[in-house]
Amino acid sequence: MFYSHELYFLEQMLTKCHLQCRTIDPTEPLDEGVDMGLRKFFTRSDYPLTFSDFFSSVSPNTVYRLTDVFECRYIFLQLPSPESDNILLIGPYLNIDISHQQILEQGEKIGVPAKMFEQLKAFYTALPVIREENLILTMVNTFAEYLWGGSDSFESCDVNPENTSAFVLR
Repeated sequence: MFYSHELYFLEQMLTKCHLQCRTIDPTEPLDEGVDMGLRKFFTRSDYPLTFSDFFSSVSPNTVYRLTDVFECRYIFLQLPSPESDNILLIGPYLNIDISHQQILEQGEKIGVPAKMFEQLKAFYTALPVIREENLILTMVNTFAEYLWGGSDSFESCDVNPENTSAFVLR
């Protein structure tokens, strides 16, 4: 990979920000690390699907931003490679501190039983809070500029989580 050093640098920067950064083979089954086990805990899902099952297509030269039903945020992009269509996935994280009341409201909104509130609270407490999200987006966009040859060579877009099975509870 012509960008291996730059990818390593980006991963190290994101790790210093306490952000999870993973390279995912979109054809392989996902593990619970993608969302820190949240869906498996609350839906009893076994994560049998692959990343490509979640999204009908991930276009090259595109940085995607997504906020899921849990208000968790993710950034992802397809890494250029002639051998694979690996995805770089950053997240989950929050962009604001979440209060006890907001956790209660979020749990109610998504139908989490009251007896599981402490687990939901523990999950949110463990998530990194990135108040200056533009800093993370700047790092990722700078990486994308390197990957694809300048700021005019890629686009950024928000994914509607309602159009993806990955980020909707079943």
